[in-house]
Amino acid sequence: MKYGILLLSVFLSYCSAEHPRVVDDHDSELVKITVDVEKTDTLRMSEYFSNITYHHLKTPNNEPIGRIFKILIQDNHVALYDRSKKSVWIFTKSGEYVNEVKIPQGRGVGELENISDVYFDNENRIHALGSFELLMLDMEGNLIEEISLDFFGYRFTYYENTGNYFAYSGTFNTRIPDQFQGYDLYKFNMRGQVIGSYIPQVENKLGLDFGVPNSFPVYRGVYYYFQHLNDTVYYIGENDLKPAYVFEFGDQALPEEIFERRKKYGTEFWQWSDFWENEIDPYDYITHKTNFEVTDRYIHSRLGSAESNYMILYDREKKTTHIGKDKFVNDIDYGPSPYIYLSSDESLYSYVEANDMLRHLNELYNNDREKYFSREVEQLRRIADSMRENSNPILMRLDFNE
Repeated sequence: MKYGILLLSVFLSYCSAEHPRVVDDHDSELVKITVDVEKTDTLRMSEYFSNITYHHLKTPNNEPIGRIFKILIQDNHVALYDRSKKSVWIFTKSGEYVNEVKIPQGRGVGELENISDVYFDNENRIHALGSFELLMLDMEGNLIEEISLDFFGYRFTYYENTGNYFAYSGTFNTRIPDQFQGYDLYKFNMRGQVIGSYIPQVENKLGLDFGVPNSFPVYRGVYYYFQHLNDTVYYIGENDLKPAYVFEFGDQALPEEIFERRKKYGTEFWQWSDFWENEIDPYDYITHKTNFEVTDRYIHSRLGSAESNYMILYDREKKTTHIGKDKFVNDIDYGPSPYIYLSSDESLYSYVEANDMLRHLNELYNNDREKYFSREVEQLRRIADSMRENSNPILMRLDFNE
């Protein structure tokens, strides 16, 4: 099972009056997104985007930012979860440094073990999930709340309208009340009490997890949830959960009955790997979604099988699907074209490591001198002049065409 863990997240509150072209379909019938990989084509940035903006992220004393696992956006702030340092770096949307919040680690009061996920809310508070504990911190790193949990959560979101949380588990949790046992998604309150559960667990899928940074995209205050080995994306209401979107993969759809064969392989982890390699990989089924982002005009997603990865742009107005080969081709400024990792309501976001940017521009200089010195590359040349090797990454925003 050869998967790359990609970054993805979405969280932004925005005034919809500024964007009259918003498509509201979460209250409509189930939206079907048909994906025919035979129609895969090259997707060029200029066909969809009007502009790319870059911000080189600078920190006090050039303190290095580690591996960014999750990016979250709220109002004028961008929060980067640095999983290697267990820190949340906070910048303004224009790239100005605000603070580094280090999540306390340990077994004491106000500390977490095995940090699995973070959330940045619209009051600029950081929620951090660990083993049977959840912390709420302010932007200065001060402890606001510590919540004890009766279950282990893997990914979570904070439902800001109610102050409740939703957490994905993906495993058995024997300490929660019986009426909530056997489900993948739990709702719990600020006291840590489970008050709802959704999506029954399928025993033969337990343990076959695929780690994505964000399973809970948000679009204009509407919360969604998607999970591994499930082609449906759910709308999360205050008191319910219902299907919102479903991917249709045709012959490459993963048959549900195939998981009955898992019983033949035993219960040990390596036996589950054998099941996957023997029963799924050889048939090139679409097996995983690494992200799902809703914007005003498009839904962006990345899907993959054992052999191929695909980028999906679903036009919410025209109800059409564009399927790309892995990444966009950057024909706007000829810069790098990294994977798309998150979205706001109207844009897509990514980031580029400094060394990757410098390497890309060096190759462009050596291979196409005329293009390197063109007007389109001017912004990138200016950024590169202010960088050195092993500098901190560059935040990248792609604005859709009007």
